[in-house]
Amino acid sequence: MRRLALFGGVCAVVAVFLTVLLVAGNPGPFGILGTAELLGSLLWISVFLNGCFAVVLIIVERVVRLMGIRRLDDVPDAYWVSGLVSANVAWVCINYLPLLQIWETSWRLHLSWALLGHATMLAAGTLLMFCAGILWGKSRRPSSVAMALFAVGLGLMFAATVWSRVDARRHRVYDLDDVMAAAARSPEADVPATTQPATGDVDNTSPTGQGAVIVLGIDGADWQVVTPLVRAGKLPHFAEMIRRGTIGYLDNNDESFTWRIWPTIFSGHEVPDHGVYGPLKIVLPRTGAEVPNLLYNRPENNSLYGISGLYGLVPSLGLWREAPNDPFVKMVWDVASDYQKNVVVAQMFNNLPFARPVHPVNGAMITFAGPYSGPQAFPAELLPLAEGQSGGDTHAGLLDWTGQVADSTIDLFRQFDIDLGVYYTHTIDGITHDDWNFISRDSLWLVDPPPESDQEGWERLVLERLDEEVFHSYEVADRVVGKFLEAFPDATFVLISDHGWTYSPFLHKGSPDGLLIMTGPGVREGAVVSGARTRDIAPTLAALLSLPQTEENDGEVLTDAFIAPKELTYVDTYGKPSRVDQSAEAVDPQLLERLRALGYIR
Repeated sequence: MRRLALFGGVCAVVAVFLTVLLVAGNPGPFGILGTAELLGSLLWISVFLNGCFAVVLIIVERVVRLMGIRRLDDVPDAYWVSGLVSANVAWVCINYLPLLQIWETSWRLHLSWALLGHATMLAAGTLLMFCAGILWGKSRRPSSVAMALFAVGLGLMFAATVWSRVDARRHRVYDLDDVMAAAARSPEADVPATTQPATGDVDNTSPTGQGAVIVLGIDGADWQVVTPLVRAGKLPHFAEMIRRGTIGYLDNNDESFTWRIWPTIFSGHEVPDHGVYGPLKIVLPRTGAEVPNLLYNRPENNSLYGISGLYGLVPSLGLWREAPNDPFVKMVWDVASDYQKNVVVAQMFNNLPFARPVHPVNGAMITFAGPYSGPQAFPAELLPLAEGQSGGDTHAGLLDWTGQVADSTIDLFRQFDIDLGVYYTHTIDGITHDDWNFISRDSLWLVDPPPESDQEGWERLVLERLDEEVFHSYEVADRVVGKFLEAFPDATFVLISDHGWTYSPFLHKGSPDGLLIMTGPGVREGAVVSGARTRDIAPTLAALLSLPQTEENDGEVLTDAFIAPKELTYVDTYGKPSRVDQSAEAVDPQLLERLRALGYIR
């Protein structure tokens, strides 16, 4: 009974601690009832997790008895207290480390980083619990041994935690003038020249989307891969955009989590304001309180105490439910729709919350079927188009599917006579996560990158070691870019990525900046823009679309990218997004008939 009381006390302390952190880290307000409901859910999670720890403690206690170090009935209550505390400390450390990539031993264990690291930390935690069982012995020798082992366990935890935070990440930062020079020497792509005047006076009256603003969101595209491939003549359409337009790095504010970066890009708000901390939020059913911030550690996507994972792992017993983490603010296509601009938003995977769930806009929103989740579409009649395509489970299928989705998106852009078109692809990011192999294949250590001044060495490292399928993903992305350039020669293009990569198993956990390429009427040619940030893209798109700005945005218009200054107007607020289900009621019936006639919907 005493041990049960000690167990309950530890669980209560953990639950109260997490409740305080969640209430402080979320917008709320929770109120007394909401806080109590949140505390109840966390108390159940704490009981579940510490129950697992208690099972381990019981096993260790039996081992102690069998080893003859202590009699079972002579183990003090301090064993349970120190054991549970040690287990919780180990658990916190496990979930604090990004992915424990420091324990990487071979490129063949690429998918085992978390497993290796977690096993190491659990071993350290078990060692601490074992030591707690013998630390209180009467014999001087067992106590000395236990103290030494206890110190070793603590040392392992401390070293792993500190070392994993050391900035051992390396990535190549290019002089963008050199990128321009590489593009100038690259073979020219067969892309039609623009017919719009260079002054930036764009004709938006074309029935095929000419003169529109088109955003190409290419998740994970990186200058340190694009530049060597451009120099080698492998990416002619990227090179063409670079020659014709303005380029830059896109500062992601040290975020490396895709879920948080793209809503910033398309809203102009940083994470606390747009409210998308991760893929899911927790909703407390009785009070309706929402918990979007599950204590994520920035810039990584892990969470304190693993709370985001525990809410999905532990049976909820009706104490909570998971829901999409919808943004608190409007995206740029919502604002454009409010001002009667025609918009189409198309993403390959239903994996980003900025466009999920799809909702009524002045045009269409569609997420195509893929390996991650099912399709969605507005208007609902477009759903068969999304369901009719799938990339399968192989990289080859994904690469083929990328081209198919681009073709369908281009057709939708034309049929909806877009003012704003958004195309998002996850292909480069997905394949690079699997095959970014800058880890030594024949030793226990990482590849030693060349000095920063050795540009040829860096590019040789990319060309010699980059996996063939990653190369192919960039080549496919280049062909997709070429399709859009050919289909809309008079459009203004904004090509962006959210992050780059590092030459280590840390992948993009070091938050390397993304890339930016702008081209089209009114955009400076052969220019470099410095200081571009992810939060600047939405205001810049608003300026290109002649939409008003709002002081609520955290970003600014990238005026250095334009030949002539944009005339800006302002409104106090764009308002809050409406939570409405998808419906075909707001769609022009004549447009639906035209889509049926073309075979897009049934």
